[in-house]
Amino acid sequence: MNQKNIRYILIAAVIILATIFFFLNYFNKGSEFNWNENYREDNKEPYGTYVVHNLLQKQFENKKFTTVKSHLVEELPTKKGDEPANYIFIGEGIYLDSADLSTLLNFAENGNNVFISSKSIDDELMEEHLYSYAIACDGTYWEGYTSARDTSSLLNLYHPNLTKETGTVFKYVEDFKTMPYSWSYIDEMYFCDEEYEDFLEIGDIDKSLVNFVKVPYGEGNFYLHTTPLAFTNFHMIEEYGLEYADKIFGHLSEGDIYWDAYNHVGDLSNNNDDGGLDDLFNPVSLSDESPLEYILSKDSLRWAWYLLLALAFLYLVFRAKRRQRIIPVQEPNTNTSLEFIETIGRLYFQQNNHLKLEEQKMKLFLNFIRERYHLVTQNVDDKFVEKLANVSDVNLEKVKSIFALHQSHSKKAEIFEEQLINYHQAMDYFYKNCK
Repeated sequence: MNQKNIRYILIAAVIILATIFFFLNYFNKGSEFNWNENYREDNKEPYGTYVVHNLLQKQFENKKFTTVKSHLVEELPTKKGDEPANYIFIGEGIYLDSADLSTLLNFAENGNNVFISSKSIDDELMEEHLYSYAIACDGTYWEGYTSARDTSSLLNLYHPNLTKETGTVFKYVEDFKTMPYSWSYIDEMYFCDEEYEDFLEIGDIDKSLVNFVKVPYGEGNFYLHTTPLAFTNFHMIEEYGLEYADKIFGHLSEGDIYWDAYNHVGDLSNNNDDGGLDDLFNPVSLSDESPLEYILSKDSLRWAWYLLLALAFLYLVFRAKRRQRIIPVQEPNTNTSLEFIETIGRLYFQQNNHLKLEEQKMKLFLNFIRERYHLVTQNVDDKFVEKLANVSDVNLEKVKSIFALHQSHSKKAEIFEEQLINYHQAMDYFYKNCK
């Protein structure tokens, strides 16, 4: 691929990316709201609870209205009051530590009402206190809320004075588009004993799935509701939302209100360090949507995804450029002649051919001199010996003895082992003392 083609590809890539970002920005321009479910009482976005929080304050303006922003043990009354009070929690999920759970149970036991609207429920609260599987349904253990996925749901109440013939339709909307949503409910297996009234059905979703129950506890009651989306700003500004909320909160007493803004699972904004750690180990149950669907549903994640795709595309374009082949590493030339001499020397030693072995040792010695001192070893005379003694800093007589022994032995047809040892010792002295 030549340089000209690469330039054209880069220009086309820039144009395509610019077009994509232009259209994405254009179509997202109308989205002025944060559509994440947060259920915060001070949040005016579609899925905050600012409206219902303020309406309850006005409805109970003659009563004490407390927004709980710390542990319940520090906020809820521990003694029975003159009239029943009400605890209200609306959120994605609720988690209570042991102290807060004990406080909430004591609050209900003293004749007060506890209203919890959430998509998931604290397991310890249900398993050990509100749902008795041994009495309600033999062998049925509490396994939490169940969910069904749809774009809308039909909510209603069972009481003749509160029921609506057509029910009330609630939709899940994002960017003003109806989207699929996981609607929680309480499975029918928890209501297998019709005579057991301590787990009373008082409202449903889609005509057959229970989403609102009453559980007497001591002198008070727990009201469990599985559709907190119904009390968010998006629905509460509509007449149908106000009507439904009025019927739901009509189950509460006329006493003081304690709105829990602290024990939200997955929301660390109002929690201290301890609560935050607890929340990490008690996440809200995940919906059935795919990871990519979730990423594309969030503005920040969606743009991060598009940017990742764009960078991957540019990487592939630049990788398409022709690159020089990798130059193989050339191994340096090695002097195999020395290895050959050493091998032959070992062979002569095994054959007890001392004279041949001495000749091989001399060849190695001369090679050492050439590489170490860069001397020419073709003519080994007195001048050469003196020069070698000077450069190696070895005693002249010691150097002479090496060559004298070699010259003496080379005239013989055979030498003995003792002679070879003497020759080796003379040469070994040189190796050990040369500089």
